[in-house]
Amino acid sequence: MATQEKQSGRGIAYVAVAISVIALVVAVLPLVSPSKQVPAPSPTSRNVTLVADLLAGSNRYQPASFIAFQGDSLLISVRNNGDREHGFTVEGVGITDTVQNGTSKVFTLENVRPGLYQYYCQLHPAHIGGQLLVLPR
Repeated sequence: MATQEKQSGRGIAYVAVAISVIALVVAVLPLVSPSKQVPAPSPTSRNVTLVADLLAGSNRYQPASFIAFQGDSLLISVRNNGDREHGFTVEGVGITDTVQNGTSKVFTLENVRPGLYQYYCQLHPAHIGGQLLVLPR
């Protein structure tokens, strides 16, 4: 029974991530279209707060995605509003840590190459993660 629940939770997580990626691509497409290209803003420091929370019966990070530009310095504050410890991993940038319930941790990302980076709770694979899209300047 527990295996079926895990597989069901993973399936829901994969569908949610796929929908988020599609929505992100649709939202960004006008920005990178050759006919309507918008110049990237000057490099800046961006502050992003991600919240690990129980939402609609599912543990997930909110927001499910965010966008930055190459050269931005990102301060990512991860707040754990859950009832237990959660992990925070961003694939491809060397971040893997834990955040105790009721606390926050700040992570800094600098000089990240353009691309799509997944973030998730490495302690609970059924939780829904998100993605960071870094656009070239």
